[in-house]
Amino acid sequence: MGISIGLLEQILINRELFINKKVLSISVQYPPPLKKIDQLNKCMGNFLSNEEIHSLKKSTNSNFSIILFKEILKVEKFESVDISNEEGADYVFDLNKEYDDQNNNLNNKYDFVIEGGTMEHLSNNQQYLKNVFNFLKTDGYFFCSTPSSGYAEHGLYQFSPTFISDLYFKNKEIIKLTFLG
Repeated sequence: MGISIGLLEQILINRELFINKKVLSISVQYPPPLKKIDQLNKCMGNFLSNEEIHSLKKSTNSNFSIILFKEILKVEKFESVDISNEEGADYVFDLNKEYDDQNNNLNNKYDFVIEGGTMEHLSNNQQYLKNVFNFLKTDGYFFCSTPSSGYAEHGLYQFSPTFISDLYFKNKEIIKLTFLG
């Protein structure tokens, strides 16, 4: 999966929150087009230093997440979970199923869960979201980028903004929606 330019923008806007935190990525995240990173940085007032831009431009699909999260955002720990180890995930697990925490101890471990386009590919979204929120510590953040209605021929589902806002509204005691776009 790939981090969209919009998700990258939200991550960078909140970059101070990531310092010394633990991050779990749902699948290995690929970079957005490098030209878009340059455009985003210019629009944000050069939020990234020249050195950081240079590091991202040198990144590959396999090390983009490490450069972004470990080197630029200075997270304490960055790990990934995926249905297979094909792309080098740290943990292999089918998120359609209930996560059994006996072996890896992922529950309540992460300050952030980053999702760059997985939810629409899963058949059991209720279980997926339960797993994601179980991975998060209390007061953790779920950064999710999933296609909205009208994104034809991609995934099993397309989520309307109403679904996302209703999900958060129905769980407002435990979830805070900070951005929907």
